[in-house]
Amino acid sequence: MALFVAAVVLPSALVNYFLFREFINSYIFSVTDAFGLPSNLAAAASVVLVPLALIVLGLVLSLRKNRRTIGLAILIPTLSLYYVLLWYGTRNDLVTADGSPLRCYTINADGVRFFERAQVDPRTGESCIWVNEENIRYVSAIDARLRSGEPTRRVDPNVDPNFVFFAPGTHQAAPLVWYVETTSAYEFFDAPGVHPTTGRELLPVTPAVVESWLARRRADEVAAEDARRVETERQRLAAENEVRRRAETLRAERERQQLEEQRRQELARERQQQAAREAEERQLALERELEAAERDRLQRIVQIVRPNSGDVRVYLVSRLSASASADSAAADVALRNELQAAMEGIGSISGLATEFVSEGYFAAIWSGDLSFLQTSRLFSQVPEMWLIEASERCAANAVSAALRRCDIGATLQRYSEDGLVGTHEAHAVGAGVTDAEAIRQASSQLARRIRQIADERSTQ
Repeated sequence: MALFVAAVVLPSALVNYFLFREFINSYIFSVTDAFGLPSNLAAAASVVLVPLALIVLGLVLSLRKNRRTIGLAILIPTLSLYYVLLWYGTRNDLVTADGSPLRCYTINADGVRFFERAQVDPRTGESCIWVNEENIRYVSAIDARLRSGEPTRRVDPNVDPNFVFFAPGTHQAAPLVWYVETTSAYEFFDAPGVHPTTGRELLPVTPAVVESWLARRRADEVAAEDARRVETERQRLAAENEVRRRAETLRAERERQQLEEQRRQELARERQQQAAREAEERQLALERELEAAERDRLQRIVQIVRPNSGDVRVYLVSRLSASASADSAAADVALRNELQAAMEGIGSISGLATEFVSEGYFAAIWSGDLSFLQTSRLFSQVPEMWLIEASERCAANAVSAALRRCDIGATLQRYSEDGLVGTHEAHAVGAGVTDAEAIRQASSQLARRIRQIADERSTQ
């Protein structure tokens, strides 16, 4: 008996136990998978629940009625709790963990409706499509979009070159676009509903609708291309006509401008000639006026500096380099008187005209510019002109402080019609009680020296 139990009964019991455990584990793992619990937790639960399940099973299979009643009282609520937990854990699941479909769906304006068995949607009459691994993301996205409450938006497949009408990867065409057909075109929207203007129901696109739309678009493209060609040809002809018209207009405008330019040039030449004649006349008149004014001015200056009648020479005295002595004027008068007396019978001594000095003629002649002598015709009246530049310096006498000592120097330049004849230097010293007396003494000596130069010039 022991051998029988060891060889037959015990192995059979062990096999039944493990088979029963696998049966119970299938229920346990289905619940943990529904709630996303880890497998180790399911294995731990099986250690506790399998013995309890064996006990309950033993009660249910007991020959005693009261035991069977207790077993059924435990088994029925347990099974009910299992299915309630399984429903609660999978109420939002569309596929199982291994990818098997749990629900099928239909799409309408209210959202996506899910069913747990293949059937027809009683509201729309559409066939229910099973959710699988390939279309689950599309179904979830459409359901979220419809339940968001956002208004239906119009879409234009012509704008986006990558536009798609159906969810990629689905076994059965799952529309991503809904439409309304008009007499001339299709209007597409991104969700089911009604047309915002006409109130017509939006229908899901089908491959036939897409083909029809593509055919219309190709026809529209062909018609548009034909229209573009016709318009291009029309524009080309219009452009050619416009070019010809503009060319004719430009040619006529150029001819008109050429005639006007010729008239303007003729008028300009006439005005230039007239202006040139007037300018020449004005220039000649101005030159004549300037010449007359210059002649008058030179004549006036010449008359001021010209000698007395019968004089053969002109002597002019300038004190350009005189010092700032208070007796400079007295020295000039004294020198002039002495020279006048010394030159008696030879020429006259005349002071320089104001214009002769202020206008720079004296300085110009002294530096070698003889244009005044040449233009003033002075030498038609006198054979020579003498310019004298004198300077004086007075100081206390070194011998007697009561006396004054004055130095007078003079440079004499002789000019004739041929230019500079000669240059002579003269110097004299005078002493006196006053500067005026000393200057008179020095001027007297200087006048005798200049008289000597004049006598030598007369002898020559």
